[in-house]
Amino acid sequence: MYANEILAIYQGLAICSEYDQDYNITTADWFSDWFEDIKYMLHHRRYTAESLMMIFQTVSRIFFKNGLR
Repeated sequence: MYANEILAIYQGLAICSEYDQDYNITTADWFSDWFEDIKYMLHHRRYTAESLMMIFQTVSRIFFKNGLR
C-alpha cells in the first residue's frame, strides 16, 4: 500500500506549485515515470529529509519559477 507515499508526493508538489498555477506538472509526459520512481524510493529505500528537499527544490526551480520569489 502506497497511500502515505502518494500523499507525501502530492503534498510536496502542492507546496512547490502554491504560487505558480501556470504549469500542470501531472500532465507532463515524464510525470508518470517520475511519480513511480519517487513512490518506490519513498516506500522501499532509505532517504533523508535533505534528499527529499533537494528533489522538490529541483522540481520547483525547473517548473514552478513563480513560486521562488
